[in-house]
Parts: sequence; C-alpha cells; structure tokens
Amino acid sequence: ALRRREALLAQTGAVGRIGGWELDGAGEGLEWTEQMFRLHALPVGPTPTVREALRYYAPDHAKAVSRAVRRAMQDGTPFDVEGAFVTAAGEPRIVRTQGVAERSGDAVRIFGTLQDVTEMRAAAERERERSERFRRMFESSPIPVALTEFADGRLIDVNGAWVRDFGYAREEAIGRTTVELGFFASEEARRLLLAPLAEGRPIDGLEIRYTVRSGEQPTYLVSCERVELNGRAALLSTMSNITARKRAEEAIARANDLLESRVRDRTAQLEAALAELE
Repeated sequence: ALRRREALLAQTGAVGRIGGWELDGAGEGLEWTEQMFRLHALPVGPTPTVREALRYYAPDHAKAVSRAVRRAMQDGTPFDVEGAFVTAAGEPRIVRTQGVAERSGDAVRIFGTLQDVTEMRAAAERERERSERFRRMFESSPIPVALTEFADGRLIDVNGAWVRDFGYAREEAIGRTTVELGFFASEEARRLLLAPLAEGRPIDGLEIRYTVRSGEQPTYLVSCERVELNGRAALLSTMSNITARKRAEEAIARANDLLESRVRDRTAQLEAALAELE
C-alpha cells in the first residue's frame, strides 16, 4: 500500500509538474523528491545545497524565495512565490514555490513544493490577449453590440455605438434586463428573438423593432450567438439600424404602386378611346 501511494504521488507530481522539498531549521539540510530533479533537468542523485538550488532562480526571484524561507523559519509564515527560473538545460521557465513551516519544540522544518507553471501562465496570457482583442473589436464596432445574460437578458456590457443608438448611458444599462428597459416593440418581437436561441440556434439577420429611450421604434437587423463568458452562458448581439433603408424601400414600393396604378388608368383610357373609334 505504501509503494502504491508513493507511485501515485510520483505520477501526480509528474502530471502536475510539481516537485516536493524539505529544508531543516538550520537552512542547510535540503531534500528533494525525484520530480524536483526532473523540473531542474538534472539526473536523480544527491540533492544540491540550498545555495546551488537558488542558482536556478532569477536573481530577484532567488532573493524573494530566500526572504520567504527565513520568515517562515522565524515566525511560521507560509509563502507562495512565483518567478523566473532556468533549468540545468538552459530552458527558461516560470515556477511557483510554496512552503509551510512545521515546528516541533525548538526544531523547525520547511516543507514545500515547486511547480512549473510556464504553460499555465502562457495559456493565461493568450486568454488575456484574446480578451483584449475582443474588447478592442467590441468597443470600436461602428454598430451597436451588446452582451447579455442568456438566462434573463440582463445586460453585461454594451459598446459606444449601442449607447449612441439606444440613448442609455452604459452605467444605466448594465445590470438591467431588456424587458426592464422595454426594448422590444412587442412581445411577439421578443419571442421571435428567443425561440431559435432557446433551441441552440444562432440568429443571423432577423429584423426587429426595438424601443429606444426617446420612444422611437427603429428597425434593426439583428444577429445573435450564444457564447461562454467566465463560465456562464451569454448572448453576443450585433444590431444594424436599417430604419432609413426600410423607409426608402417603403417609399419605392409606394412609388411603384402609384406608377402601376397610373399605368392601369392610362391603359384603361386608351382602351376606351380605341373602343369609341371602332
């Protein structure tokens, strides 16, 4: 059973890239687990001295770890320090060093871990960059864009174009639902928008009349898709105001109807005149 636990501990350390270490109260007797050697790109063998081990840390990081260890020895303060590190193979990494003190009478020992968090930090940085790109696109969009809670339509964020079109300041809108703000010109319009989304289908180019703060009801061409935001379901909506286009289309339709009516009337007049001639 002990061997199985040791094997499980070793496998867990390898998967999580976590090594364990122990330091005596004198600050000289250092012990490493096998994973510590792997993290340093060293063959398993005699444990290096504290001075030798600190050489793998960047200078500022080594000083921070040394200070944290001394304080833990003095008053038992646990520590958690992250910084730059270079393996014996010359590979730069980011590591997290944690430690807790254990006191038995006058004797003090520090038990700690070393974790390679390079990939985790790189992934976090990529996510930060993606979020920043999205934020720039969100803010710079010339048409209204809104993020709402999928569950209740509560506004999470809106861009400047949305503020301009709908007439609400960002601070007024965020945290309120679209129903509270009375956006939909009718309940039917709201049902049209929600029906496909409830079935997991995105919306692409649906015409909807919204009620803006001024009381006007412009027509928008709306596209929505479900997105994950910090682990929760949200809706990303873009809205293009097509009111002017709709009015132009209606004017053209009226003009065509008038022209067709006049053509019919003129045709009837000509047919009547021909009938008289006959």
